[in-house]
Amino acid sequence: MKDRLNHLIAVVSADRRKAAILLALLVFLGGIAIRSVLNVGPHATEAADSESSIEDPTELGGSAITRTLAALERVRGEKYTVVRVAPHLSRNIFDVDDAYFPPPAQVVIKSTTDYVTPPPQIEPVKPTADEQWALTVAQIRVEARRLTLRSVIVGKHPLAVIEEPGGGRSVLEPGKIIRGFRLVEVKSDAVLLDKEGVRVRLWLTVTGL
Repeated sequence: MKDRLNHLIAVVSADRRKAAILLALLVFLGGIAIRSVLNVGPHATEAADSESSIEDPTELGGSAITRTLAALERVRGEKYTVVRVAPHLSRNIFDVDDAYFPPPAQVVIKSTTDYVTPPPQIEPVKPTADEQWALTVAQIRVEARRLTLRSVIVGKHPLAVIEEPGGGRSVLEPGKIIRGFRLVEVKSDAVLLDKEGVRVRLWLTVTGL
């Protein structure tokens, strides 16, 4: 480096024209550098105007940082990006921020029993008088089949021997009652029984033939 500098000085010293041009070039560059340094800050009048135009951020509404950046933008003609400070984040990974993850809305489920229509009341169909009488007659005839006429005696004092379902036998004369049946008439081959106005003929059953 030192040898190159000595060589450059020797070359310039040998040629005065080159030395003059080099000196003028250095002076020009030095003036430009000094002027650029002096022009870094705003002009005195511009600075005064800017100071008068900048208002106290605390006296105005909004953020002080936002007001200051807006004032600098008017003075320098440059644009700034307002950076918002991120909120404090918890280190607990299970700590959920309600601002970002609001709790789910509460859903109220109404009971369906309030809307269930009760089943219609079905009234039982009452049988007619004829139907009821037919049922009564059929039931009495079934009961009469459980009785068995074993023997009869005809004459002035008729008698009838009737066997019940359990095997017991009863000797009856007209007017007597067995299992709700009243003996009405005794004939040589049958007897006539009456129950609730229904008359049933019980035929003689002959055994041992």
